[in-house]
Amino acid sequence: MKRGLPIVVAAGAMFFGSALSAQEPQQVVFATYYRCTQGQEARADEIVRDVFGPMFDRHVSAGRLVTWGLNAHVMGSGWRRLMYSIGTDRDVMFDVRDQMIEELQRDHADAMRELGTVCPSHDDYIWNVVGQNSLADVAGGGASLSTYYMCDQTQQERADSLVTQAMAPVWDRHVSQGTINSWAWLAHRHGGKWRRLGVISASDAKSLLNAQETIGDDLNEQNPIAFRELNEICPTHDDYIWNSVAPQP
Repeated sequence: MKRGLPIVVAAGAMFFGSALSAQEPQQVVFATYYRCTQGQEARADEIVRDVFGPMFDRHVSAGRLVTWGLNAHVMGSGWRRLMYSIGTDRDVMFDVRDQMIEELQRDHADAMRELGTVCPSHDDYIWNVVGQNSLADVAGGGASLSTYYMCDQTQQERADSLVTQAMAPVWDRHVSQGTINSWAWLAHRHGGKWRRLGVISASDAKSLLNAQETIGDDLNEQNPIAFRELNEICPTHDDYIWNSVAPQP
């Protein structure tokens, strides 16, 4: 766990500048973070693509989900795989989850046992999307950088305002310039200790890290007061870089 928001991390924190309008349905992310045996992770990916994938795809086609994906650990701490689904109705997403669990237990019990052997533990989170450029782009491929924040819970909404208002022009400009592909800022609804999540995407890990440095410099130059206040509200973080491994294009 890291303390403070150094320049490199600051970019990951604040790319997420455009608040959702009142007319836009708020997107919700159901995320499962797996701890896996590293030498067997490719088999876990196969199970997710071959067994979970068709079920997710059916629910996306039916309009119950917006999208889904599986990410593989590149850099970070103990989580090795991230499987997620995105929707706009949390109750419907719970129904989808229950239906999938029933189908998995009925028709794919052997695959579920094997997945549990390869990835024997996990953490579940529900995130509400507070601001985004295009979460579908974040979910759609390439590499993504996720920065998970511990924040003062009494000031979390202030942190959201700093990100979605004070930092918006910087992040949106870098999206338009192609420095990054997309961004999102998410708020904890259910799960463990992490209270806020910033996500940016690019073509690969090197592009992400270079973008952090560039945008971090801009933030320190253009928004030093807001930058400092966000650092005070969310003083610790953990960083991950993920590669998308499903769905395959």
